[in-house]
Amino acid sequence: MRKGRNFFGKWKSIFQRRRQKAGADAGQENGESAPWVNPYLAYSRAVIAAVLERRGLDYRRFRPILIDTDCPGQVFGEEDDVDQVLAQLEDGLNFLEICTDRPDYFTDRKDYMEAEYGLIVRIVPKSRDMPLYGNMVLDFERNGEADVSRFPEDVIYLPFQKKKMGGGLP
Repeated sequence: MRKGRNFFGKWKSIFQRRRQKAGADAGQENGESAPWVNPYLAYSRAVIAAVLERRGLDYRRFRPILIDTDCPGQVFGEEDDVDQVLAQLEDGLNFLEICTDRPDYFTDRKDYMEAEYGLIVRIVPKSRDMPLYGNMVLDFERNGEADVSRFPEDVIYLPFQKKKMGGGLP
């Protein structure tokens, strides 16, 4: 267990240093802080593959539960964070659950993944307390704390945008 903490501790410190540097470089002119952008979204599949390998799982057994963003302020014509990661992950998936307050937004993506990959996507409302069947949570919410207590202990929790960690993380 110590190895796993050391592995994730190193990644966490790298992310924190990059975030601090990105915030400083973003030019905090006029007293405004620039919105934080995760510079590692482009490497999401590689990071997830490394986590799966560390846990002894292969990609075929990867069953993501995607918690949709609570700040979908995307620029017209550009993909938001969730879209960027889904585009990396969809090839080879055998399972996908999306917890969202905007199910209509995912209709086209769901239809595409079903037609292209034969993947049946389960879309569930965030507000409902429904059973989830995945083995890794990909959390894209920015506000609030990471609440891992609502998931079974064997589920891997991977926050993409959280700045505050809580909810009983080991």
